[in-house]
Amino acid sequence: MTSISRISKEKLSDYENEIGKMPEAEDDGRVPIMVRSIRSGDVSEIKLNEISYWGPIRYEIVDNRAYWTATVNYKTTSLFGTFPTEAMALMRNGKVENWLYTGSLEEVP
Repeated sequence: MTSISRISKEKLSDYENEIGKMPEAEDDGRVPIMVRSIRSGDVSEIKLNEISYWGPIRYEIVDNRAYWTATVNYKTTSLFGTFPTEAMALMRNGKVENWLYTGSLEEVP
């Protein structure tokens, strides 16, 4: 579940003025704007049916720019086999601007 309990209402208002309203999450944790981004082909590596976990929505600074972020855990296959992976959606003003691997901060293909 998404929780903003660690963000005061005053701070949340400041953040929303800067980067738009906090994205909503469904009861199962899915974030509709992330689902739309995946379905539209913004990332080819992440498949909705392979996501095992939807992380909470947070406010974060990435490369000196503020975003709403949320992670997904999924399995990916490469020449070296299949392994668990975590990616983060960078969201502003109601849309996903980019997807990054959480460890390396490289773009997800």
